[in-house]
Amino acid sequence: MKYSLIAVLFLFTAMHIDAQNEIDTKFLVNSWKVVSLGENALPTEDFLMIFKFTEEGVVTIGSTYSVQAANYKLENNKISISSEEVVETWEIKKLTADEFVFYEERSGDVKLVVTTEEFPAVVTPIEALEFEEPKIEETKIEEPKIEEPVINSIETDYQPSKKTKKLMIGTWSVISIGNISAPEGMSLEIILSKEGKVEMLSNGEKNVSGNWKLSEDKKKINISGELNNEVWGIKSLDKSNMVIVEAMAGDIVLKRKADKKKK
Repeated sequence: MKYSLIAVLFLFTAMHIDAQNEIDTKFLVNSWKVVSLGENALPTEDFLMIFKFTEEGVVTIGSTYSVQAANYKLENNKISISSEEVVETWEIKKLTADEFVFYEERSGDVKLVVTTEEFPAVVTPIEALEFEEPKIEETKIEEPKIEEPVINSIETDYQPSKKTKKLMIGTWSVISIGNISAPEGMSLEIILSKEGKVEMLSNGEKNVSGNWKLSEDKKKINISGELNNEVWGIKSLDKSNMVIVEAMAGDIVLKRKADKKKK
């Protein structure tokens, strides 16, 4: 899958934010043992619970009394769970190679540690065996649905002028991408030089570079980069602010960064 250049910048920054907050979603696919549910410590002599997350988007939860499976979808620090019996969302508070903490509305904070233990045996009352064999129903797991990406139109009503190119040259701070504001404590910048070079920086470190050029009608910016070639539509532009639209990312709001005055 090809990502837009601006999305690469944003995704790179998001990974640094996750690290700061001790959330790295690559560790989710694993087996986890619950050590506490809210204020209740686990496991006890009578109860054990294990979660197994797979790359296919399935989570299986096994306890001393039952084994259940559901689909899950991971978005940022949210895990959406869906099955015939349950539809709910968990908020990840911590996720490292060894420890996993999420908030669930009924239980509160659920704390888990990575484990190699298998699911505990399902206990069936002895009295039930005297009357009939226990029925084991096969759990049907639906394939997770993959949503098609939203493609935004880059056609705009922007009215260019002779100053359009000159106004674009400079360093621009990213305020938001789509409906997502730039993470607090992180700086995202796009530098457009008069020589036609473009650089994208995260916290002052260059992530992506390439070239930029105005289209003939001066309503679009043609970008040729290290990872991909793309076109940004200009929605508005003045001395201090610029809004561009990218097909995958949507509206990108930027604010001109003031040049440092020479002493």
